[in-house]
Amino acid sequence: MGAAWSAAQAWAAQSLGLGSAAGPGAAGQVVGRHGGEEEDEEERGLAQYKDPDFHARLRKDWPEDGEQLHSGGWAMTKKLMEDVERWLEEKAIAAPDARLLDLCCGEGSTPIYYAKERGWDSVGIDISETAIAAARAAASKANVQDKATFVVGSAFKLPFQAEAFDVIYGQDPDALSLPQRPACFRDCLRTLRSGGILAFHHHWIPGPGWDESTLKQYCAESGSDEVHADQYVQDLEAAGFRVEVAESISALASSHLHGQLERMKARVANEGGVVQPWLVKTCEYIDKGHAFGVRIVARKP
Repeated sequence: MGAAWSAAQAWAAQSLGLGSAAGPGAAGQVVGRHGGEEEDEEERGLAQYKDPDFHARLRKDWPEDGEQLHSGGWAMTKKLMEDVERWLEEKAIAAPDARLLDLCCGEGSTPIYYAKERGWDSVGIDISETAIAAARAAASKANVQDKATFVVGSAFKLPFQAEAFDVIYGQDPDALSLPQRPACFRDCLRTLRSGGILAFHHHWIPGPGWDESTLKQYCAESGSDEVHADQYVQDLEAAGFRVEVAESISALASSHLHGQLERMKARVANEGGVVQPWLVKTCEYIDKGHAFGVRIVARKP
C-alpha cells in the first residue's frame, strides 16, 4: 500500500477486516487457523483502522444515517435484503437455515436488522475491536445475539471453515480496495457453499469502462491508486467466481460524494482543517460524466 492510497482513503475507509479471531459465530465456526502467526508484511500499517475513534470520525461528514456508514444508507441495506431473499429462494434455503457473512461490518447494524426482520443467522467481521464491541452490545439490546454474532478478524484471512456461508455481502467494504484483495476473494470462495453469492457495492472507485489514459490521469490528479471496477471483476474471475452483475452506481456515488463534500466544507468553515483534495477532484470527474462506483454479484460455481 502506497502513500497515494492513504491520501485518498484515510477519511473514507469503512472498516478493514484484519486482526485475530475473537470467538465463534453463528454462521461458521471460527477455527483460528491463522492464530499465532505473525502479521503479514503487507498488512502492516493498517493499525489506524483499529483506532477507537475511527467510526466517530467518519460520521462527521457522512451524508446518510450514522447507523449505516456506507453509501446509500438504509435504502441500500433494504435493497440488499430483497436480493438476498431472492438468492435464498433460488436455492430453496429456508430463513432459519440461511447463513450470511457481513464483510467489514462496522458496528453491525445490518446483521442485526436482518436478524430482526428475516431471522437470518449472520456473522459480521471487522478489524475494529471497538466497532465489534458496539455491535455485540447492540445485538444483545435487540435480543438477537443468537442470530447476529460478531468477530474481530481479517477479511484477507477469514477465520471460518470451508463452505460455511450461503451469502457473503459487503457494503462499501474498503478492504477490497487494497492490493491484498485477491486473497480476500479466494477466501470468500473457500468459505461459500456451492452456488453461494458474494455481493457488494463500492461507491468511490472508478466504475466500469474507463479507458486506461483517463484512469491514469484521474489517479495522478487525485492521488489515488489505480483501483477500479474492471480490476475487481478480473480479480474475482481469477479467484474462481462467475461474475453475474457488474454495474455502475454513478447516481448513488454522485449523491453520496457531493453530499459528503458539502458537509466537509461546512465543517471546515466552522472548525478549520482541510477539505480533502481527493474528494474535490473525484466530484469534478463525476460532474464531467465519468462513472463511479460499482455493484457486483458473483457466484461460486
